[in-house]
Amino acid sequence: MEQGWIKLHRKLIDDPIWLNSTSSQKVVLITLMLMANHAERKWEYDGRPYTCMPGQMITSLESIKNKCGDGITKQQVRDSLKRFRKMNFISEKTTQLNRLITINNWDVYQNQNYQDNIETTQSQHSGNTLTTPNNNDKNVKNEKKCSSSSKFLSFDEMEVQRVREKTLKIMKELEDEYADKV
Repeated sequence: MEQGWIKLHRKLIDDPIWLNSTSSQKVVLITLMLMANHAERKWEYDGRPYTCMPGQMITSLESIKNKCGDGITKQQVRDSLKRFRKMNFISEKTTQLNRLITINNWDVYQNQNYQDNIETTQSQHSGNTLTTPNNNDKNVKNEKKCSSSSKFLSFDEMEVQRVREKTLKIMKELEDEYADKV
């Protein structure tokens, strides 16, 4: 089992994918994020060698169900994946044996804007830094930056790029909106 961290931003709690999900769907969502590769990894997929990129995994319904723990059924996993596809959180390609799942905005969730957030936080709280240290900086030491020029699957390349650009735009708008309220 791989060791390491994932980022889980607090604004997820206000996102429709979280707000409108059942408790079992939330368990599946977090499990998928924990299962996703954080670096390139070689696999066999559809009978051929394949390199999984960060944010991708080759798995099965049974494996996801088992990693979710007691109380989650294979049907709940199936329904969750269907919902996450519909909300454009994931894309997937299935075979008879397994499925390739891609978390569409993995680099946005895990790497993008991180440095911008650090600089903004430091500038906003520079007078407060000595009295209230930010212990979240410890997590930075345990992370490796991934290249933003990640290769995506050819069947999904244009869609992933479109979703990424749209998500970055929305995230920037939200950051600007919240910055004005602070």
